[in-house]
Amino acid sequence: MNRDDTEMLRDIQRNTEMAMQAIDTISDKVYDDDLAVQLSRQALKYSELHNRALDRILEGKAEPYRTNNLSRMMLVGGIHANTLLDTSTSHIAELLIQGSSRGITDMCRSMNHHQNADVTSMEIARELMDFEEKNIERLKKYL
Repeated sequence: MNRDDTEMLRDIQRNTEMAMQAIDTISDKVYDDDLAVQLSRQALKYSELHNRALDRILEGKAEPYRTNNLSRMMLVGGIHANTLLDTSTSHIAELLIQGSSRGITDMCRSMNHHQNADVTSMEIARELMDFEEKNIERLKKYL
C-alpha cells in the first residue's frame, strides 16, 4: 500500500469518525422522529464506510487513524454551544448540512492531494462524498 492510499484511507476514517461523533452528540437534542431515523441511517452508513477504510488499512499493514481528543472535544463543545439556545429541527438540520459540506470539502481536498491512491481507495472516498451530498439533499426538507 502506497503513502497516498494510507493517507486517503485515514482521511476517510477521520471524516466518518467526526460524522459519527457529531450524530451521537446531537441525537439527544433531536425531537423530530423522522430526523432521528434519518440520523440513525446516516450513522450506520458512516460506520460501514469507516470499517471499509479501516479494513483496507489493516490489510496493507499500515497504521490506522487515531482520534485526536482535542478535535473531539472541540466538535462536541461546538455542537453544545450551537444548540444551547436553539434545538429546533431546522437549526439541527442546518448544523448537519454544514458538517456534511465540510466533509465533502475535506474529501475533495484529500482526493486532490493523494492522486496516486489506488482505485479502491478512491472509490470509497467518492462513495463518501456522494453519501454526504445525498445527506444534504435529505436534510434540506427539515430546514
